[in-house]
Amino acid sequence: MDMRTAVERLRSTALSLAAEAPDRELTVDVLVSRAGLSRDDFYRNATSPVRVLAEALSDEVLTQLEAVSDSDPGRGPDWIEERARISLTHIARWAQIYRGPIRREVMAALRDILTPIIAADNADWLRSHPELIPAGFEPDDETTINMIAMFSAGGNMAAVEVWVEDPQLDVERGIRLLKQYSPMFVHSPGSP
Repeated sequence: MDMRTAVERLRSTALSLAAEAPDRELTVDVLVSRAGLSRDDFYRNATSPVRVLAEALSDEVLTQLEAVSDSDPGRGPDWIEERARISLTHIARWAQIYRGPIRREVMAALRDILTPIIAADNADWLRSHPELIPAGFEPDDETTINMIAMFSAGGNMAAVEVWVEDPQLDVERGIRLLKQYSPMFVHSPGSP
């Protein structure tokens, strides 16, 4: 079996298993048995069942985020808000997994996958809006841009980890809070 097919089967199976029984621990044996793969197939293509699950979850949200990126080359405040809405809606949809017994491992893996992507978007945003660079720093200083971008990305991921514990998981409320405190919202041109 080719690598791409094995990875796709592992990811879709991990997502199905976690959705069916979010309170059950995801193991290699259960995953490969359900996916119709061998343990060798698993270890050739994956490091851990939780990482496979996190990759499946992040693939879903990244596909949706890419569609928004392609549809709005101007990337204004509405673009930032729509990306936040996609992310929070995704987490609300899979809340039983994000709140389940493997929460810490899934969130850590998801943070590892998504933080650099969010930071790269933030850095692009800052480069296209140099007026957002704080006074006293050069707008073409890559260290400054990357530090601000990563600070915002890490803060957003940490905020989402708190938000997922809210019993209501109100997406619009989450966006309102991010708009108040996220540097990319607070300092974006046209923000309230």
